[in-house]
Amino acid sequence: MTAIASTQFTHSAAIRPRATLALVILATALSSLEVGLVNVALPTLAATFGVGLVTIQWVVLAYQLAIVSTLVLFGRLVDLFGGRRLYLSGMAAIATASLLATASQSALWLILARGLLGLGAAMLLSTGQALVATAYPDAGRGRALGVMHMAVAGGLMAGPAIGGLLLATIGWRAVFLAPVPLALGTFFWAWKILPRGIGQRHMPLDYAGALLVFIVVLTAVLGMTQLARHGWGGRAAVLIFLAMSLSLLLVVVERRRPAPLIDLSLLAHWNISAGVVVAFLTFIALASNMFLIPFALQDLMGYPAAPAGLLMMTAPLAILPTALLSGILADRIGNRLPATAGLVLIVGAIVGMSQFRTGTAIWFVLAVLILYGVGAGLFQAPNNSAVLGAAPADRVGTISGMLALSRNLGQITGIALASTVWTWRQAHYEQITSPPLSPLALGLRDGFLVLAGFGAVAMVISMMKRNQKERTS
Repeated sequence: MTAIASTQFTHSAAIRPRATLALVILATALSSLEVGLVNVALPTLAATFGVGLVTIQWVVLAYQLAIVSTLVLFGRLVDLFGGRRLYLSGMAAIATASLLATASQSALWLILARGLLGLGAAMLLSTGQALVATAYPDAGRGRALGVMHMAVAGGLMAGPAIGGLLLATIGWRAVFLAPVPLALGTFFWAWKILPRGIGQRHMPLDYAGALLVFIVVLTAVLGMTQLARHGWGGRAAVLIFLAMSLSLLLVVVERRRPAPLIDLSLLAHWNISAGVVVAFLTFIALASNMFLIPFALQDLMGYPAAPAGLLMMTAPLAILPTALLSGILADRIGNRLPATAGLVLIVGAIVGMSQFRTGTAIWFVLAVLILYGVGAGLFQAPNNSAVLGAAPADRVGTISGMLALSRNLGQITGIALASTVWTWRQAHYEQITSPPLSPLALGLRDGFLVLAGFGAVAMVISMMKRNQKERTS
């Protein structure tokens, strides 16, 4: 038996695993869909409200900041009050925020609505894996998490296409209105399906820890955002140093709390600490595809936007079947091998990306992106299953929130590092009289290789994790 038990609900028999998994899939797809739906509409929104890039970027940033700064808090609330309340609250927040965004009369109105929507998404992200871990405490958890990650890939892939279609045929307000029917329908279904949780309401909430986590994460994300845009120095250096200092204060405070928000003793379990660190490092490496690949395809290799977008769909298409396969493998042979194999493929793919040049054959581009997608699909479900399988029953929500936070912080850190290394190295090569390749190609190459280095460290740590095989009977 794993460390997870069905303590979040009044009676474990009341849990309906397949229905619960379906609800988690809908929530996950909805959160992923929100990203692509809005990103494609940013130029139109800037023109509509008469604002520049500096202002309209907060439509995206408000959503991201609200998510990353509250994931651990909401994860702890799942432990205290059960998954039902947080799931329903998250769906209600998304429906309300989407309606507010649809009715926006100014950029500020829209930004505030997106912040509220981010809070709803954070509730769902913190709840999702905890619900899966509770519904599948032993056999089948890997497969369930694999299906969940298929929903992530599907949502990210469908978002830009649906958003572009709505923008072209109806208008920008339809982009924000689209999620409302799904959110409302899922809310009422969840109201009937999810059992009422008993949680641990006798335990106090660590308000000081929650506030410190919020400030630390917010400061770190703002610092990384400044680093990506303006390089090291000035505001970026101050914010990152402040985040590091506050992190040390957080450790001191949490050690002294009787019921800390982040129980540092949990990190003494190797599979938990290693899994969280590996997730963070891996998502730094995955910034290669999320951030550098569009520039490599369009600016370096000369593909127009539409063909480049089609090429980039190769990776999520490869993730879809592989995510399910990785979950099945994790249930049958344990988590370590498929997770580590996925990291080997990711690192190999990123090294392949570093070889992209003007005139690179399209078959090589497709092969590298497919390799990347297969690796990403293999990695996530087994790694998450290993972490959740080691979590104490009364801390599943907190660990789920920490995993989600590590992924999101990894993405933001990876984009900041990739941008900084690329621009720094390209400027360096531009000073060389006769570089062997174009400064753009060399700068991107160095950016890819740095990210591959983070993936390699994650691969080594993943190999050192204890193997866990879920019971099948």
